[in-house]
Amino acid sequence: MPSGISLHIGLNAVDPKQYSGWSGELSGCEFDAKDMRAIAKRHGFATTLRMTKSATRNKILGDLKRAAKKLRRNDILFLTYSGHGGQVPNTGNDFEPDGFDETWCLYDGELIDDELYSALGSFAAGVRIFVLSDSCHSGTVLREARFAALGVTPARPRMMPRDIDLRELNPNFGGSRAVREKFMGRNGSTKKLGAAMSLREHRTENEYDKAPSGRPGPYMPVVMTAC
Repeated sequence: MPSGISLHIGLNAVDPKQYSGWSGELSGCEFDAKDMRAIAKRHGFATTLRMTKSATRNKILGDLKRAAKKLRRNDILFLTYSGHGGQVPNTGNDFEPDGFDETWCLYDGELIDDELYSALGSFAAGVRIFVLSDSCHSGTVLREARFAALGVTPARPRMMPRDIDLRELNPNFGGSRAVREKFMGRNGSTKKLGAAMSLREHRTENEYDKAPSGRPGPYMPVVMTAC
């Protein structure tokens, strides 16, 4: 019988020391992670929860590495993320239409998409992987301009400010050359995913924060209802 491992990440803030003074406070991402873990537990997954200060780069990559050693063909990895998303300039050989790599803003630094796919590529052939990411960065300026014109206070975006986002040379950021060389090789080329690995990714375009009460935002309840 197939087995399942799940990892649920939720960050209500990041370490300002690693993000040039920016703390990226949000109000409901930890609730998202707990809710997703509850769903996974209900379906028999062995779960790991990483919230805010425990959601560091090394811990997340370590969790994925350990899961890769345990799961075999037809097993399932369920990976969820709720928090800020960012972008750093793409310096690798992989093609990015906009010239940027997307990132998850973990507590002590950004995790770039190349690193995530490299980690997922270490899973055995035939492992089924479902990634649910509630973070985004597109369209914020236009939406906020529309809110301003209507005299409405915009919700807090789940997006790292661009002036912070572009400081890629900080060694704690996923965009640094040292990190790229460690995970993708000297030229920054992305490792190929494991043969026959099934990757399913669903990414929301809703980049706004939860209600002040800390209840889940408009996206996660849809998932919880479906499950």
